[in-house]
Amino acid sequence: MTEYPAIVNNLCFEPVVLVGRLMSNLVTVEPRHPSRFDGTPIQLFRTEIDVENVLRGDAVTGRTTIFFYMYVGNTGGADTLASMKLGERDVFFLIPDSGNLRIACDGWRWCVPLIQSGPHPHFVMKRDGSVEDAIAQIALSRGEGATDQMMIDAIRYGYTTFSSYAPIIKQLKALRQTETLPVRAEADKILKVWDPDERGKKDQVR
Repeated sequence: MTEYPAIVNNLCFEPVVLVGRLMSNLVTVEPRHPSRFDGTPIQLFRTEIDVENVLRGDAVTGRTTIFFYMYVGNTGGADTLASMKLGERDVFFLIPDSGNLRIACDGWRWCVPLIQSGPHPHFVMKRDGSVEDAIAQIALSRGEGATDQMMIDAIRYGYTTFSSYAPIIKQLKALRQTETLPVRAEADKILKVWDPDERGKKDQVR
């Protein structure tokens, strides 16, 4: 395997996209070495995830091993993939490589967006649906056991993997109509920042 650049543009178009939970500690695969991009020390790791939702690609199910390069040593305070925690739920953008699956964007935490809205075991990917829409629906709809605070945290998180904010704005508008008052209020607040049509409007949640 070789290191990929930490670029988040158009990750939704990678060949395998799924939502899964981190189920094992990170395991070192190769010794650290200088990044081929900027010389920062980098190292190959592997971990296991429990696949919950497949949004694109072959039907990957159950517990699956994935690989990724991560910056090690002094990173100037930037958040790396080392901040992933056991049991957390994430979106993984993956590429088949030498018979394995590896993360398509190496190094940093923003390559693996966090899902804070709980599990969505009954989510069905539409045959002609976009991955962006699917991630927005999962990330910003109440999953099983999700509390109001979990939903508020999900709304505040933001998602940098999208080529546009349109799917997020659409889902926030849906939350503003259907959710509990605290969640609706948070969705309304974020819409006034992200949606040009909402800026300057009075609060729409009562």
